[in-house]
Amino acid sequence: MKDNIKFQDVAIVSFDSAVGGKKVVYGLTDSTSINHVVNSSELRGGISNIYIDEVYESKDLEITVTPTIGNFSLMAAQTKNLEAFTSGNTVSVPYTVTAEAVDNVGAIEIDLSNYTPLLDEVVVLNIDNEIKASTFATGTITITDGVAGDIYNVTFLQEETTADVLEIDGKDYPETVENLTLETIGYDPETGAIAGRLFIVCDYAKPDGNFTLDLATATNSTFEVKFKAKPKFLGTRLAKIIWVPAV
Repeated sequence: MKDNIKFQDVAIVSFDSAVGGKKVVYGLTDSTSINHVVNSSELRGGISNIYIDEVYESKDLEITVTPTIGNFSLMAAQTKNLEAFTSGNTVSVPYTVTAEAVDNVGAIEIDLSNYTPLLDEVVVLNIDNEIKASTFATGTITITDGVAGDIYNVTFLQEETTADVLEIDGKDYPETVENLTLETIGYDPETGAIAGRLFIVCDYAKPDGNFTLDLATATNSTFEVKFKAKPKFLGTRLAKIIWVPAV
């Protein structure tokens, strides 16, 4: 076993869903961290209440993954499991379109030909959020007392038939994943050559169920996911650290 290895890359992360057997791989991560936590209490006594020893209570292995870009599979794993997103759903989606009104031979109009509002029903609001009377027909909104050049917000429902949907249900919690694996490369600090590959493998792990998606201007919005390793039934092993030297 060679010591003095330089680690400078993030890890490739993969795991299997315990439901349906789906596998996912995250090759683009901003960071991957492994935190080995020992929970203990100090044993003290005697004159001056001196430190005698440590009473160990439990051990945790926590893995934190931050994808480089947003990832729906991780979101599903945090809410229930990798199968939680369903495809090909028909749903009514509430759209808001911001557009500039134009003068069409005296009629103040907004082109909505790229959309198909349900029942041809739209609501038009000006920049002060005041509802403006309007009619909709053949992809065109005509605004009563509208002003050409003004900006309006148009809201409506549109039926989509190919939507992917993740239901966040109050009764659902994250399920255990299998074969959680982190893989990265180690380098020789003297030559810079690849010295080998490091694998950290957990038979089972539990997502913590928390995620925050902060949507902000000019940012690449993503979220971190935390897992806690767990042993096989009646076992005690949390993970294996495997070093494979380069040939």
